[in-house]
Amino acid sequence: MSLTGNLNTISFPDLLQLLSTGKKTGTLTVRRIRLAKEISFRGGNIVFARSTNDKEDLFGQMLLKRGQISKADLARALQTQKTQGKKLGTVLVELDLFSRDEVIEALKLQIEEIVYTLFGWEEAEFAFAEGETPPDDQIQTELNTMNVIMEGTRRIDEWVEVQKVLPDPNVPLKPVLVPQGIREEVRLTLDEFQMLILIDGERTVPDLLEFSPVGEFVTSKALYKLMVAGLIEPGEATPQSVTPAEEEKQLYTSLSDLYRRCFRSLWEIWIKMIGEGNLPLWRSKGRPGHPEDDLMEWLLTADDIPPDKLMARLHTIPAHVRLHKFFDAANGRLTEAVERIVTVVGPPAGRRVAANIKRELALPIAEKRSLLQKYDVEEELFSALRAGG
Repeated sequence: MSLTGNLNTISFPDLLQLLSTGKKTGTLTVRRIRLAKEISFRGGNIVFARSTNDKEDLFGQMLLKRGQISKADLARALQTQKTQGKKLGTVLVELDLFSRDEVIEALKLQIEEIVYTLFGWEEAEFAFAEGETPPDDQIQTELNTMNVIMEGTRRIDEWVEVQKVLPDPNVPLKPVLVPQGIREEVRLTLDEFQMLILIDGERTVPDLLEFSPVGEFVTSKALYKLMVAGLIEPGEATPQSVTPAEEEKQLYTSLSDLYRRCFRSLWEIWIKMIGEGNLPLWRSKGRPGHPEDDLMEWLLTADDIPPDKLMARLHTIPAHVRLHKFFDAANGRLTEAVERIVTVVGPPAGRRVAANIKRELALPIAEKRSLLQKYDVEEELFSALRAGG
């Protein structure tokens, strides 16, 4: 079976489920810009994974960050790997640095982290090569793909809540010297304790992610729990020199991404209900000659939206009404799109559609929450969904 496509047409969890239920053996490659991640399957279960151009996913780097190997031993193992052409896991066993079982356990953790990062990818090309398997000398493990899907989905749900609490990237975290309002004993996991030790009042969340011996999700969740427990708090933000023009570009780039996600989801629902041959949901709303409507038509049909070209289009609209015109054109079409779906599936199902879209947008909104809150983006967008549904 040769399977290719983009994650904007089939979600990564759905793709994993397809390969699992089909009990496929082969290698799935997912590419986004310079990054590529490969996942190997045997009988529908995951047996191996690796990354290209992602230092954080390297096996040796993971062992080093977790304190399971010294820099000197890793350097020796990498040199041996280079001269003998063997896999790093095999070399570590031959050098008596790890047992085979220890390598398999560490490999399992690496595979899980590589796969879980893909749950957050929504724009990436993928290809499945049936029958293509890792080299015979590659140490492999076996993960139940359905269990991975459930855990990955759970992580995405938790990630949304975590992102709502963690401060902006330029804000350091500091320990609370005299915690207030803690009425019962606080029990910390090892991950949470390790993060608490790293917090010094100067390191930001990105700094802590770099120092952390565990993956991004586990680190962020540990920071989230420490903040909720009142043991750490945000410090003073490092001043950021963002010009008004740069902020405007960030705002409209985020807006374009959010609305395109909405319309893509609605269009996929419409196709499933009505069929490919029908007119697009939003086609009748446009008014040729109106800059904001011409801009919206371009946003909804273009495959790629370079930020500079986006800003050039936006600057055809007077600055003092630019944001209002954008919201007016985008929300008008969004409301109409939801209304058309409601006429087919009925109001209750229409409300579920709107709720699913809001859930899909929660993570990208959380990632840009400071900027988007400043311009009431969430209220504007969700009011359009409510009006339609």
